[in-house]
Amino acid sequence: MLSHDGQMVTRPAHGENNANVLLTATIKKGSVTVTKVFSMTVLAEDSDILKVAVDKAALTENAIKETNIDLAYVTGAPANPLPSSGAVNGSMITWKSSAPLIVSDDGQTVARSVYYIRLWQWQIWTK
Repeated sequence: MLSHDGQMVTRPAHGENNANVLLTATIKKGSVTVTKVFSMTVLAEDSDILKVAVDKAALTENAIKETNIDLAYVTGAPANPLPSSGAVNGSMITWKSSAPLIVSDDGQTVARSVYYIRLWQWQIWTK
């Protein structure tokens, strides 16, 4: 659970009980030695369901919008690359576009509609 030097904590597996650990410090100066005991509880690992939920919550619009103002007004590619693992627990993240001819599955190809390009050109011509 806790290494002798206090540098490594091994959490009990999900479903096991939390581990109660006593960490004892020995303080010595000259011929005087005293100890101080710290009581700790090492929590069991979270379930995979909870780990995935935490990673899902951490995956925000800001993590992928890149230079776009927000995801309702995309004019360029999202983050390159899109996150492939959760920021907190390392859950695997894959991506799938509902319109891969407009935004590719990896998010790196954004093809603007001819309609919007023509509208943009029309706005420039009419000014």
